[in-house]
Amino acid sequence: MATWSLLISFVASMAAGLLLDKVETDEDGNVVNKFSNKYVGVAMVAIRYLAMALLYGGITMVIVGLFVMTPETANGQGSVPVVSDIVGSTPLGDAPPGPQDVADAGADAGDSVGDLQD
Repeated sequence: MATWSLLISFVASMAAGLLLDKVETDEDGNVVNKFSNKYVGVAMVAIRYLAMALLYGGITMVIVGLFVMTPETANGQGSVPVVSDIVGSTPLGDAPPGPQDVADAGADAGDSVGDLQD
């Protein structure tokens, strides 16, 4: 999110340079944005604030993650239960069979993986 906000901010600043009528500076040399169309100016300011909010949101999520993540929740799924975990923990039945269960069922039936039969 923070990386995309930097790209959005960069593209918006380049687009603002194309959309400005005349580049003006104040007495300190800072660029003053003067758009000929009021709505274009409002849209550019909204994009800049959106990019800033995304940047600060991304930074905040990284800092929160540093304190919240544990080795148990750093598995790619977080602490949100998987559907098979929920099914296996209810009286509705067992979890669906996995790849190891299917391989074991074939071995129980007498089949072996990799053998060629005529």
